[in-house]
Amino acid sequence: MTENVCSFFMGANSANGFVSLFDRIDVPRIYTVKSGPGCGKGTLIRKICAALCPDGDGLELIFCSSDPASLDGAILRKQGVAVIDGTAPHVSEPAFPGAGGDYITLSPFTDAAALAGRRAELERLKEEASARYARAYQLISASVLTDRRIRSSVSACTAADRVLRRVKGLIARELPDKKNCPLGRLTPRFLDGVTPEGELCLFNTVPALAERVFNIVSDWDLSGIVLEPLRDAALSRGYNVYACLDPREPERLRHLIVPELSLAFVSSSAKKPYTLPCKKKILLDSYIDRTLLRPIRGQMRLLARISAELMRDAVSEIREAHRLHDEIEAVYRPYIDFAALDARTAEVIAEIKRAL
Repeated sequence: MTENVCSFFMGANSANGFVSLFDRIDVPRIYTVKSGPGCGKGTLIRKICAALCPDGDGLELIFCSSDPASLDGAILRKQGVAVIDGTAPHVSEPAFPGAGGDYITLSPFTDAAALAGRRAELERLKEEASARYARAYQLISASVLTDRRIRSSVSACTAADRVLRRVKGLIARELPDKKNCPLGRLTPRFLDGVTPEGELCLFNTVPALAERVFNIVSDWDLSGIVLEPLRDAALSRGYNVYACLDPREPERLRHLIVPELSLAFVSSSAKKPYTLPCKKKILLDSYIDRTLLRPIRGQMRLLARISAELMRDAVSEIREAHRLHDEIEAVYRPYIDFAALDARTAEVIAEIKRAL
């Protein structure tokens, strides 16, 4: 799998709890994998990708925001197929089993009788992990509320008319009107994630989809005032877009990618820089009136430190929840028939190939 491969998250640890975009997958055949923890879902997905899409062309890998080393799914666009983990917290079901994908069930390859004897242990671990996630979501919510206060205050110091003129120029130059075309299609994704490893962004996906990249730089997180009108213009002019949402606050736009034009607009800051090649940087903070900002700068910086500390605590909770999930997988692992799983994986690949 080469540079053609795109990586996204489809689930987010957010201020509103866990948010899933798995119901927004738009291919004809969706195969939903069901099994217990550690029973080979990610391995199955990787083997299907290797068998059906060895060159990675048209492949989207979906990583787990609670374990970014693990796959939650894959979309094989050229084959019109998706294979996804359909278990909690992103429970999914195929719309038309048999007619548009199907279930792939791996649970028969576990020793149910032996696992039953360890149910109390499993329930304890799950309850502890759920409590950790609940605390993480509360901390993320507090951080988001703090950041909203910051954005509101700094936006009031920003020359909105000058920003709007800049955006209109970008639209005129970079988004040619196709005339009389139907509206474009919006495909929501998460390029960022709040994970056990911290706040990650899968920036390597951007050059896989776009050669022309505009890096919107703002240490005050003001990029939405540029991205939202660009998104609306792209859709109205007939372009399909990837709208990459903010995982902490999914109603906000974080990045925009227009593959047809090989064009992307990414948000970055000094703390989360975009270090890959770009066509141009848009230094959004240069539109802030420093005279208006000066009286509140100290308070804004204090709030920013509070928000960052809240997010560090949230990541710690998610990291601990992930450790507990690893313990659950360790309970399951001795009772899994991996040879039978390998045989079933080969059968599934053959079944999908026949269905294409």
